[in-house]
Amino acid sequence: MEKSEFFEGFEEWVKGIGRDPEHLNTPTHLIMREFLRVREQYMEFIDEYTTSLEVPVSQKSIDIWKYAIIEAIDVVMTRVVEEKSNHFNARIEEQQQTINDLSSPLIDLPEGKALLPLVGDIDSDRASAIFENTLDGCTKKRVDHLFIDLSGVYLVDTRVAQQIFQLITGLRLIGVSTTLSGIRPEIAQTAVQLGIDFGQVSITANLAQAISQQQAT
Repeated sequence: MEKSEFFEGFEEWVKGIGRDPEHLNTPTHLIMREFLRVREQYMEFIDEYTTSLEVPVSQKSIDIWKYAIIEAIDVVMTRVVEEKSNHFNARIEEQQQTINDLSSPLIDLPEGKALLPLVGDIDSDRASAIFENTLDGCTKKRVDHLFIDLSGVYLVDTRVAQQIFQLITGLRLIGVSTTLSGIRPEIAQTAVQLGIDFGQVSITANLAQAISQQQAT
């Protein structure tokens, strides 16, 4: 059997081991320690086997056998650790996406209206998730007016302020008008420094005023 065929046969086994719940719950350094222990055992097996033969085996042959074992174990150990890491990274990304979705809920209101209450610090990743989720949600829910409440947002950077403006522009392009409420002085200052023009956006001091104003129109 060729070496390439030999290692290809390991692939599915490696994926299974790397994603196995028991191995996922085992610290990586313990998994590596076990592989190294197994490797030492195979070294001992080779020594025992060669000494048991009636015909002497050349040291070159013994070295070739041992090198093959070392290479195989090293490859498998590396792939198992990589697979475990890939699995954890995928889970972290899924959890982060869930957190982003939950942190930007689109709440249905009567008569084609909806509310997007934003709370906490908004970094670039979260701002991107809010942009995508809001546009998609408004389209699916057939929203024609969205209240965006920023009273729970205490800090945004310049890039995030720009993305909020882009969200409003994107909503306008799909036929959704917006009302911004609860803009804190820090956010207003950032918007002014960026030269962001909210002239076409309805702005109120708080959410209650925004809803009352919309009902009156």
